[in-house]
Amino acid sequence: MRLLPAGSPVAIFYHKGENTDKAAVAMVYANRCFMTVQGDDVAWRFSKIELGMNRVFHGTSEELGDLVYKILSGRTKAPPPNTQLKPWTRAILDGLPPPPKEGEKWAEFDAARAFKLEKTFAPDPDGFLQYWLLAGPFPQDLEMKWPEGTPKEGEKQADGAWKAHQAVDHFADLSAFASETGRDGAKSFFAAVTYVFCEQEVADLTLAVGSDEGSRWRLNGQEVAKVEESRGLAKDQVRSKPLTLQKGRNVLVLIVDNKANPSAVCARFLDREGKPFRGFVNDSSPR
Repeated sequence: MRLLPAGSPVAIFYHKGENTDKAAVAMVYANRCFMTVQGDDVAWRFSKIELGMNRVFHGTSEELGDLVYKILSGRTKAPPPNTQLKPWTRAILDGLPPPPKEGEKWAEFDAARAFKLEKTFAPDPDGFLQYWLLAGPFPQDLEMKWPEGTPKEGEKQADGAWKAHQAVDHFADLSAFASETGRDGAKSFFAAVTYVFCEQEVADLTLAVGSDEGSRWRLNGQEVAKVEESRGLAKDQVRSKPLTLQKGRNVLVLIVDNKANPSAVCARFLDREGKPFRGFVNDSSPR
């Protein structure tokens, strides 16, 4: 409540329910945050801060109002989400100054610093790979070939180019990536590559993957996993047979066949006891 004193400027977005003027879904933007609101006859109740919506917008309420006006009047296009921003955390919110009083200016807020992703070159605490090279979306009438060699950021792949991506969750959000490129991710292919570096050979591991929708996975040139059903993303949907990570560089490649939005992928290695294996360095660069 410290961040929402009485008189704070807000922007309200809502979608009316079927056959009614009442709001079925609503969001309020105040002091750089989007908050979900539940509409009711007596009062609208705040539900939660949408922590990832800072990737869409995090300016002042007045700046958002000006942007929406320009979008609705056709003077500009809505900006794509920036998936390379860390979502809101309690620490960032605690450091956020309150809105200005009437007649005063907004306090400075260094969004680039606050939302910057730190690169640790490690999987997340649950072992999920975080650093990817992504390419796409590609039309489904395109003959999709497996990426060869050790791709680098900026190199060409089909009619696109590889782009480094750091996941902010346990998965790589391909739909958001498609939005950044200005393309529709539905009915399309995506390609992805990630590099795993080991100080020594590690045997008896399992690659556990998930994708929305179907996907095929190759490790060091050998197909090791396949998600065949059209379904939403889930952790460890498919597990490979026991495999070995070789000493030095290992190349994990995948192709996703996305029938409809949304689309995403996730992957991690599990040891012989089924626990996450984190004894490696992960990177989007072949080094």
